Amino acid sequence: MNPGLPDILMWGIYLCTLYLSSFWLLVLAENRGSIKRGEEKRQIKLPDVSIIVPAYNEEKIVAESVRSLQNLDYPKDKIEIIVVNDGSTDKTREVCEKIPGIRLINLEKNSGTKATPLNRGIEESRGEIIACLDADSMVDKSALRRMIYFFQDPFVGAVTPSLKVHDPKNMIQKLQWFEYIFAVFLRKLMSFLDCIYVTPGPFTLYRREALTCVGGFDEKNITEDMEMALKLQENNYKIENAVDADVYTVAPDNVGNLYRQRRRWYQGLIHNSIKYRRLFFNAEYGDFGMLMPLHILSAGILVLSTLLFVYFLLSPVVTELSNLSLIGFDLTTYLRNARWNITLLDLDYPKIIITSFILVLGAATFIAGHEFSGEKITKYGLPAVLAYMLFYFVLLGFIWLGLLAELASGAKRRW
Repeated sequence: MNPGLPDILMWGIYLCTLYLSSFWLLVLAENRGSIKRGEEKRQIKLPDVSIIVPAYNEEKIVAESVRSLQNLDYPKDKIEIIVVNDGSTDKTREVCEKIPGIRLINLEKNSGTKATPLNRGIEESRGEIIACLDADSMVDKSALRRMIYFFQDPFVGAVTPSLKVHDPKNMIQKLQWFEYIFAVFLRKLMSFLDCIYVTPGPFTLYRREALTCVGGFDEKNITEDMEMALKLQENNYKIENAVDADVYTVAPDNVGNLYRQRRRWYQGLIHNSIKYRRLFFNAEYGDFGMLMPLHILSAGILVLSTLLFVYFLLSPVVTELSNLSLIGFDLTTYLRNARWNITLLDLDYPKIIITSFILVLGAATFIAGHEFSGEKITKYGLPAVLAYMLFYFVLLGFIWLGLLAELASGAKRRW
């Protein structure tokens, strides 16, 4: 790599990061009064709701998931719960058969994607509003009422919840807990600009009419929740976010499972971005058309930052090993001639200043995200906060690099 190129790339990352951070903070400042939590129940006409729960090998948690739906603060005669057992090879079917008050649909063979059981459940449902819930997720009892409110607007096609990690037990899950809290905050800001690009599997609500209009879920897509959001945007439906509707999902508990989950997510981002590229920079789609490319830019910044992190980490090591080789790896001579004196004039003050400013902006968004999610930053201790701020995004960057390496080697898209 050209010695001057890393610095040029670093300055590019600095400028892009400053732009993105400043942009979302300005959106927050303009709409701060519109972000509310814990509102009183709104008095509206409550529609019939069908909740579809696709389940594959979820014997340990599906009953708890369904129980959270049965405890919803919503008229029982206006809810139907449909569990679609997607060819499970464990005891998911037996567990579901013992749960009273639900409809169980059994698919004999696993479909390979979540879209197939979702579409089957929708076909056999009756509700005006369709809710989809992953079988490893639980819903707060007030969530449905808080989300239904948004469907008073006839242009709203979907409403997303405030998605959080359920009962994180180890550091990997706690780091994801922080990430999900920030995502809640960012998704709400996106809703102000009508540019939400994912309708999460854990309890997004859809207007049946909208699902019919866009042809249901794509059964060949491994990230059906992103593809559905893009289809709704393409058909000019609004996607809202209920920041006070809490839903909890089980997060991967080790790096291997996290890699497999994010590999699917990131593959989906690449695939769907290519599939729906006609929406990008298209004035017909308003803010969404202009802002969706920024999400792609953010992923690119993360990958490039990780590469530069590796470069700046290894470059001094390579230089010193080269110097050692010139003296036959004579450590005594090397240490005797080493110079460790660093003066204030050696510091790169422009980079220090701009990095500090970026850290301040990052801290501001981090604090704001927790404030609007109703969660304390120190809930899981200061070490978890520092690990998230300093290391977690490096980990995600390496996952991106792993995926890109797989794709470069010809690996196919997979669940």
